[in-house]
Amino acid sequence: MVRLALWLSQSVGEGGVFTKAAMREQFPGVEQIDRRMRDLRAFGWRIDEARVGSGLNQNELRLVKIGTPVWDAEARRAGMPNNISAKVRQEVFSRDGHACVRCGIAAGEEFDDRPGETARLTAGHVYPNALGGKATASDLVTACQYCNEAVRDETPNYLDADQVMIRARGLGKADQRRLAERMTNNRRETDKVDQVWRAYLQLPAVERDRVRRAVEDAL
Repeated sequence: MVRLALWLSQSVGEGGVFTKAAMREQFPGVEQIDRRMRDLRAFGWRIDEARVGSGLNQNELRLVKIGTPVWDAEARRAGMPNNISAKVRQEVFSRDGHACVRCGIAAGEEFDDRPGETARLTAGHVYPNALGGKATASDLVTACQYCNEAVRDETPNYLDADQVMIRARGLGKADQRRLAERMTNNRRETDKVDQVWRAYLQLPAVERDRVRRAVEDAL
């Protein structure tokens, strides 16, 4: 992580754009270099991935902000985030039905606007580390990689309020009521089909095939 941070700060710089392929070329033989990059975000580094309105191509990333200088041992210890234990993470995932509470996508489900890319779930802070968030289940929610990044304390929205209101007014009354409930609860409510679908996605491939055939046979 420290070597990656040095490369990003010295060779990419704030505002610079890079690709995962270029990052891997810089660190040949290093396993899970993508995860080391994500670890930097917990130290206040902001690294944006391609999404609507980002101005990035599919495989590009932008170093928006250099956070804690993790190559300095004292600064790294001072900026150390609250570590979320595996037990707490699983508690959060189980409570939230193994799906993002914001967009509703389930673990392993393909994004509609990103063919071939599937959702990875993370336990995201309700209040960011920078605002005193704790590594407890009550202060965490399940979020996909994009929703979690979109609500970080310094990440901008890509639509302004007027644009969002125009889209909201374009909904029918029933959908507006559902939207209002979702805004009030700050999460997407799901029906029984969604709940079974999420559980299905957690099964090994062989077991998913068995369940799918059983449902098809029942029809």
